[in-house]
Amino acid sequence: MGKENKNEVLKFQEPALQRKQSCIKRLSDDQKRMILHAHLVNGVSKAELARVFGIRRETIWRWIST
Repeated sequence: MGKENKNEVLKFQEPALQRKQSCIKRLSDDQKRMILHAHLVNGVSKAELARVFGIRRETIWRWIST
């Protein structure tokens, strides 16, 4: 992963950690938009985003296809 992509993922870690600690079942629409933007525009891998946010890669695929 390139340095730019790593920085992109790091800025999402705080919201992701809050999500994991509070056991929230759903991501907000803003979080979904941030994830899609990070993947589609900045090239962050679905696997990395899924790992950081505690969701499945398939979920990100579903968001992309809708």
